[in-house]
Amino acid sequence: MTSQATCQILKKGEVQVGEKEREHDIASLRKELATLVAEKCVDPSTQRPYPVGMIEKAMTEAGYSVKTNKTAKSQVGTTHRSVTST
Repeated sequence: MTSQATCQILKKGEVQVGEKEREHDIASLRKELATLVAEKCVDPSTQRPYPVGMIEKAMTEAGYSVKTNKTAKSQVGTTHRSVTST
C-alpha cells in the first residue's frame, strides 16, 4: 500500500522549492538570458556586443520578468523585443 501511495505522489505531486533556491534559480536564468541577448545585440556606434550588465539593466527598466517554466533560449526573442522597444 505504501509503495502505491509513493508512486501516486511522485506522479502527481510537485516539488517544493525554498525561497532562496527560487531566487537563485531566477537570478541564474536572468543572467543566462541576458548573456544570450548580449551575444545577439551589437552597438551600432562601436560594432561591439553590448555588455551583459547593460542588457540586465535594460531588462529591469523595461520591466521584463523571466518565465521560470521556459528555457532561456525560448525567451530570447521576447526579451530582445522588450529591451529594444525601450
